[in-house]
Amino acid sequence: MRVVGRPLIYSIGIICNFLAIAVFSQRAFRRTSSCMILTAVAVADIFILTHGYFYWAEYDLLTPTLSHDEFTCKAVTFIEYFGPELSVFLLLLLGAERVLKAGHRDLHEKYFTPCRTAVAIVVLVVVLVLLNIPVLTAHIYLEDPCLGMVCWNILEHNGEEALNSTDKNYFLFYRYLVLTLYGLLPYVGLPLLNGWLYWITRKQYRSINDDKFERIPDPDHPHYEDEELLVHTQKLEHDKRELTRLVILVTASFCLLTMGYNIIQGHLYKIHNAKTEHKQAVNAMIYSVFVLLFYLNHASNFFLYCLSCKVYREELKDMIMRKTRKTKAILTNTLLHATNNDRRL
Repeated sequence: MRVVGRPLIYSIGIICNFLAIAVFSQRAFRRTSSCMILTAVAVADIFILTHGYFYWAEYDLLTPTLSHDEFTCKAVTFIEYFGPELSVFLLLLLGAERVLKAGHRDLHEKYFTPCRTAVAIVVLVVVLVLLNIPVLTAHIYLEDPCLGMVCWNILEHNGEEALNSTDKNYFLFYRYLVLTLYGLLPYVGLPLLNGWLYWITRKQYRSINDDKFERIPDPDHPHYEDEELLVHTQKLEHDKRELTRLVILVTASFCLLTMGYNIIQGHLYKIHNAKTEHKQAVNAMIYSVFVLLFYLNHASNFFLYCLSCKVYREELKDMIMRKTRKTKAILTNTLLHATNNDRRL
């Protein structure tokens, strides 16, 4: 299951995340705070899925990649810690942005301008890089008496005794930090933000539906322009609700699909402490399923965008059509040029 499933998820996920970035880069989305954050989420997902290839080759194909050299070991381990942490904080930032957009537009216009949103993303990246710098300086490329060279991380049970005291203290602290980052923040913060966002949106939706408007189909009617403005406003509200639905769906998917893997990473479930062969087999299956679900979360956001947001689907369709027309035009010009050259000859 892991031998086939993991690279398939990685490959599809990377392609779809690049496609998501392309859609969010279109004119309709590029200056929107939510789309800027979702673009950063897609970039983080690409890093996470790319680093998965190294673990797949190391543990499923039994080809030394992580344990091949110290640089690869530290770089991949750094991404393993940094990528999911960045994804968590970006989703929290996204939830806060949508809450302010829905219920406090004055604060949203003040704090979530495109420039300030970009600054917030950069600050998150810098803080998390600094937090994980010890991974690059620690001696985690170790020699195990039985396994040879081992690339140690907080999920690894071999070689921990070879860590020096400074590195042990850091990773002991880091394990508690993981419980906070993957337990307290996403599984408490995201449901609270989503519930708050849903309540605000639902309240506004009911107030709009309670208002009764008389339709004015005649363009010569003196209030026809007001009617057009009303229709435009209602369309904007509909698009905003779709984006809210998208945010809730993405964050809920994150919580559900990554919960098992993060429980293991936080050492709430000891996956390597099985005493019997049967228990070892069960734990191996549990770990495989949780790993696949973890990577599936980072590979599936593009499909969630398409499923939950009509505006996104329309922009994706328009982008593909534009690229198709451009490609056809280039091919046509090339063929005409080649035909003209043949006639001259």
